[in-house]
Amino acid sequence: MVLERLDNGYRLFPDCRRYISKPPSEYAKRLYYDTTAFDEKALTFALNAMGPQQLLFGTDDPFIDADTSHVTKLPVSATDKDLILRANAVRIFGL
Repeated sequence: MVLERLDNGYRLFPDCRRYISKPPSEYAKRLYYDTTAFDEKALTFALNAMGPQQLLFGTDDPFIDADTSHVTKLPVSATDKDLILRANAVRIFGL
């Protein structure tokens, strides 16, 4: 949610371009994000902003008991759900 603000600073202020050559949102797409938000709106926003290949299943256990339902109930394809719940971890961690 803060990426546009960071990109705007990058465009407006030369100091923000001193050590990077692309807008911050471009670097953010190379990071990975977990699904601990639990809220469908937040997860949908993350999916739209970063894509399913950058999301990993996460819980807040032991603080909040959670299962995979916050991912499985999302209105996305079975392929995207598999990426989030399993395939991304397999790829990233070489499992």
